[in-house]
Amino acid sequence: MKKLMLTLIAAAMIACVGCSEKAESKPESEAVTTSAAEEGKFDIYGAVKNMKICGNDVSLPCTFKELGEGFAYDTPIEDKNANWMFTTFRYNGEDIGVIYLELRDDGKYDESQIVSMTLNSRAEASVNGITSESTIEDIKKAFGEDCVQSDMNIDYGTESDGLLRILMNSVTNTPQNFTIMLPR
Repeated sequence: MKKLMLTLIAAAMIACVGCSEKAESKPESEAVTTSAAEEGKFDIYGAVKNMKICGNDVSLPCTFKELGEGFAYDTPIEDKNANWMFTTFRYNGEDIGVIYLELRDDGKYDESQIVSMTLNSRAEASVNGITSESTIEDIKKAFGEDCVQSDMNIDYGTESDGLLRILMNSVTNTPQNFTIMLPR
């Protein structure tokens, strides 16, 4: 799992290059509060059932094909030991992050379950109402107070139970990218 985490962090850093465009601010009241923080405990499935990527409604878990039209990826790099593969994630030809898919022997990668993804600012992502313009207060309202903050990361959950990592922009103190790891 440490290897996966290091790979995710490295991929997130690569995906963030040139991702500092700033969109118009949204009021705090637009943060959605769903079951992402039931009874004070973070729920990864509650958090990822209410997502938008490049304006498209997304609910994880799903297969790559279920994301819909416009989404694509480069040829995946396989890691047979971890039983997954990763690649650049694109929407309408633009790099929006890195995606991790279950390894398939049949090569039907579109039918692979999404295991993890890192979304950069070009993904115009919204996770449970949290966007690149949200404040730390918005984040805690949407996901709860039970988080681990270190350096510029805010982590909800764990690698084994499902993890949402929000990398904060050091200048604006708003989300720069999102990493989502579903339980395995």
